[in-house]
Amino acid sequence: MSGAAGLRASRGPWLAAYVALIVLYVLMHYLFVSQSSQVLALFGVFVEVGVRTGVPTPLLAFSLLFASSYFSTITPQGGSQNVIFVGSGYLTQGELYRVGGLTTGVCLLIFLLLGTPWLLLVAR
Repeated sequence: MSGAAGLRASRGPWLAAYVALIVLYVLMHYLFVSQSSQVLALFGVFVEVGVRTGVPTPLLAFSLLFASSYFSTITPQGGSQNVIFVGSGYLTQGELYRVGGLTTGVCLLIFLLLGTPWLLLVAR
């Protein structure tokens, strides 16, 4: 296939893999103590899997790096600011998990719907 029809046909498989990888990467943050440890352990693996499934490398690399920032609100130890919120009594751990999950979900949705098309335009 060539032209626009070929581009549309080739988007299907890698687009599903891309969304699955980004969502899984964010959800897996619950298994790690810090952002740094997750990036060190998973970033290369997720990029390799994405490349093998046809996801454009710049898109996936930037997306994973962005995801590494907005999931910092998900757990009490996910970002250094969260320790202060919980330790000071400003938020309970339960409130932080609820607010963090909501914030992370909203950021993920906005990024997938708006950030992905933007990155496809600028990250070549």
